Parts: sequence; C-alpha cells; structure tokens
Amino acid sequence: MSAQDIAAGARWAPEIARQLEESAYGVICMTRENLLQPWLIFEAGALTRHVEAKACGLLIGDLSPEEVTSPLRQFQHKVMSQNGLWEVVKGINECASQPLDNTFLRSTFDTWWPKFQADYDQILEQQSDCEESPTRERDMLVDIVASVRRLEARLLQKQPVPQRRMNHFYTVDAEEKNHVIKYLGYRENGLAGYVFAHDLAGSVPVFRLYNTTNNDHLYTTSTEERDSAVSSRGYRFESIAGWAQENESQSTVPLFRLYSDFAKDHFYTTSQNERAGILTRDGWSDQGILCHVFATQMADTAPFFRLVRDS
Repeated sequence: MSAQDIAAGARWAPEIARQLEESAYGVICMTRENLLQPWLIFEAGALTRHVEAKACGLLIGDLSPEEVTSPLRQFQHKVMSQNGLWEVVKGINECASQPLDNTFLRSTFDTWWPKFQADYDQILEQQSDCEESPTRERDMLVDIVASVRRLEARLLQKQPVPQRRMNHFYTVDAEEKNHVIKYLGYRENGLAGYVFAHDLAGSVPVFRLYNTTNNDHLYTTSTEERDSAVSSRGYRFESIAGWAQENESQSTVPLFRLYSDFAKDHFYTTSQNERAGILTRDGWSDQGILCHVFATQMADTAPFFRLVRDS
C-alpha cells in the first residue's frame, strides 16, 4: 500500500486500518535504522489490533532479534535468509483460504529465491554506500517489501495442481462429501462457488458423469454432451450435481472448465488466477465456461464443494 492507493484528502490512518482488516498475515520489515521510527510502531500497533491471524517481524540486514525492543518484541521474528523467508512464506500460505501444497510451494520458492537474493544483496550494497541518508534507507525498505510482495503474488497465483494422475469431485451434498472423504480417499480442495441444491426457475442442471477407465468425473450442462459421453466416451451418468445459472448476472461468476489429457482429469474453478496458473502447465487445455455460479452464498444456494484424490 502506498500514497497512490489513498485518495487525495482521505485520512490515511483509517484507510490503512481498513486494509489491515482485510489481511490475514502481516510482515513487519525491520532494520536497525527504523526500529524506533513512529510510523513503524504505529503500523505494527495497527496490525496487532486489526489482524486476527498472524504477524511476523522480518529482520533486514544484520539486525538481530536481541536488538528488537518492545512493543515490536511481541512479534515472532525471522532473520532475512533463505530459511527465514521460507518460514514467512509458509506462514502466509497457512493463512490462505486455499493453501498450497507444501512440496509445490517449496519448489516454487526455491525457483525464485536466487533472483530475490540477488536483488536483496544489491539493495544492501546500495544502502551501505549511502548509510547516512534516511531517504535511501526508506527506499531500501520499500524495495525489499516490494520484492517480498512480488514473490508472494507469484506463489499465490499458482495452485497445487501437480502433473500426476488426479481426480476432482464436486458436490453440493455435505453428507456425500463426508462419505467420499472417509471411504474413498478424497480430501477437501476448496469451493467452486455456490449453486442451487434443487431445481429453481431459470436454473440449469449440472450433470455429473464418471469414467471408470480413467477415474474422471465430467460435469456438463449440455444434454447432448451428456448423451455423447455415455454412448461413445466410456462415461456413465451418476446424478445431477446441482443447478446453476446458464447466463451471467451481477451475483454470479463464470465456472471455468479445464482438462488435462495427461492427468485424465476435468478441473473446474471460478478463479482467473488459478485458471491462468494451470494453463501454464503442460497438457492442460481450456474448455471454456461450464456455467455461472454464485460468488457468495445466496438464498436457496449451497456450497459447491471441491474435493480431490490421487488416481
């Protein structure tokens, strides 16, 4: 967040507090020069008040935990190193609404770490050349925070859809969800929006089909595709998974359909970032929009649970 994010004439303190209320994790970047700066203590206090989840102090340069005094001492601190930043990234991931698989997260982190470390070392060199300049120190901190945020954005834009055989399963039935978790080896994988649990005027059925040969669940609103999949592609009709909207409205978002010929898996998501991340992987193709679902729960709707298991 910067001055460009706050409208002219707006009070900055309430605006920062509002932004913090929407955050699940706070990172406090501390240097030996800014430890006692009023702005840092103010923002750390705002984090303590508004962030219900977690906050972590990131120690920049050669700052050690022993040098940190109250009130900043109350936060768990990590030294700026590969292991220290990894712990921060893991903490951010744990607070995400759909946390990434740790193996995938670590692989992505290790890929970007050399570039981050080079940028970080360059910033420290520049800072040592201008040690007496308060403006330079502030610029250094801004650059480090920006680098951390870029790394976080790259990680969160990707989702754990590794290149192995998988099967995604979607249902509005909470009892069915619990049954397949307990007996069929599925695990929860977030939500694919909200749909009607029964037929309502203006809604379309979402047909669920299953292929026993490749363990793939296919969802479609097309009766022609349903019949074709049953007659010539090895699928069998299982049930109506729910009722959705065929056309977009102010309350709905598109439910995208993707397919991996390698994984033999149809995948459905409402997230543009998730869709874009998956399409960067070999073998995945975009199959358009299945239907439109509600972004938040509305009257007569139920969560469209998404589950996954290894095939």
